[in-house]
Amino acid sequence: MALAGKHDQKNYRVFVLLGDGECDEGSVWEATMSASHFKLDNLITIVDFNKLQAALVAKSASTGSAGESTFMLGSARMILISSMA
Repeated sequence: MALAGKHDQKNYRVFVLLGDGECDEGSVWEATMSASHFKLDNLITIVDFNKLQAALVAKSASTGSAGESTFMLGSARMILISSMA
């Protein structure tokens, strides 16, 4: 949707809500790299960093992934929300 909006020069934003567990999936990384490549500044990704993966608390839920995603997104935006202390 973000790519189509950019191509058609539409003035709307696309919001994506992800959990931190989903950020470890290859398809999310591929989409992140594509967003960077196509300079999708109309794409806003919100990541709920709650350290839960597959309904279990993940001791190894990486904080580095989100930082790397922010860098790779380029002109797109990423918002991290920590919902678990």
